[in-house]
Amino acid sequence: VDEGKITPVTEFKPPPIPEDLSTAIKSGKVRAPTHIISTISDDR
Repeated sequence: VDEGKITPVTEFKPPPIPEDLSTAIKSGKVRAPTHIISTISDDR
């Protein structure tokens, strides 16, 4: 570093650690999963 051969790297904030889905929904970080009903069927 003193001789200029290595440039120092800037510090950055690491991404948050993944948490349980129910905890994330309660804290408001993610929305509740939608419930999809598909009426398309193939009865061959």
